[in-house]
Amino acid sequence: MRKASLLAIPLAIALILSSISSFSAEIRGQGKEAHTLKLTDALHEEFLADEDYALADALLNATWKQVKLNVSEDQYKTLLQEQRKWTASGRDEAARIHASSMTPKAAFIRAMQDRTNALLRIVRMPPKAGVYTSPNATFTVRINEAGYASITVEGNADNGQGHSCEFTGKGIINTYDWTTLTHDDFPNFYLLFTRAGAELVYATGGISQGCGTGVNFNYSYTLDK
Repeated sequence: MRKASLLAIPLAIALILSSISSFSAEIRGQGKEAHTLKLTDALHEEFLADEDYALADALLNATWKQVKLNVSEDQYKTLLQEQRKWTASGRDEAARIHASSMTPKAAFIRAMQDRTNALLRIVRMPPKAGVYTSPNATFTVRINEAGYASITVEGNADNGQGHSCEFTGKGIINTYDWTTLTHDDFPNFYLLFTRAGAELVYATGGISQGCGTGVNFNYSYTLDK
């Protein structure tokens, strides 16, 4: 990992820690005018039936998964404590800020998107072409620099029990966020380049899906040297 990348991690962590304090201060300033929202387990399960909510939840979980792979043990412990605070109260506080101008479900979607964006500062890296591997899947990234930087992904997944499938997707690179990949036969899936490699997410309707019988490619990948 390059020195510049290592130096960027503490700064990103500091920004995340300060953002929680800012949210809390804004809520206190709103006083009784703040909407009273609480994301219970039952409400979360209900909202997962909505594709936008399910996607925001999936991308947040996948981004947090990459945090552990990209920071030191001490940094992870600090971030884990903050993430637990955010889950317990920070998410509700963020949603209350947004609820004055949108529905409760939309407010929680926005809260998750904001949190994902904060965590992305720690893990995201510019895209790299090459072959990415995980224990059960492999994919190749090709980048076309002409005009908008377009990306093509071609991969294969295997569940180790005789079921496998090929998957492909195309999209326009989003350097600062998840890149959306489209395919005629699947719902969109999403790719994030990180310091540790890459992450693929394939989710719709609250259910993470694979591309065949018992086959999935929602994994963390490393870039082959």
